[in-house]
Amino acid sequence: IDLKVLTSEFIPLSSLLLSITGIKIIITICIALFLKENKKTAIRLGFLLASGSEFVFIILSPGISDQFLDPHTRHILFLATVLSMALTPALNG
Repeated sequence: IDLKVLTSEFIPLSSLLLSITGIKIIITICIALFLKENKKTAIRLGFLLASGSEFVFIILSPGISDQFLDPHTRHILFLATVLSMALTPALNG
């Protein structure tokens, strides 16, 4: 993790992190409610599944993503995923 990118791109990185996490929470809650889960369970699932996943690391691997992402953008997406995964325990506390 390049801390220079973390500090120099803090606002875009924070916005991306909040957007991805918020959208995943909302979608997961809606799906859980659609599947007849109660509200408490749906909300808990939303927060439990809000983080990015390890699959993003595969997509962002240099061999694959060099074809469609520049290294700086790839690093920002990587950081947002790592931070979302690190925040998961706090979201469920």
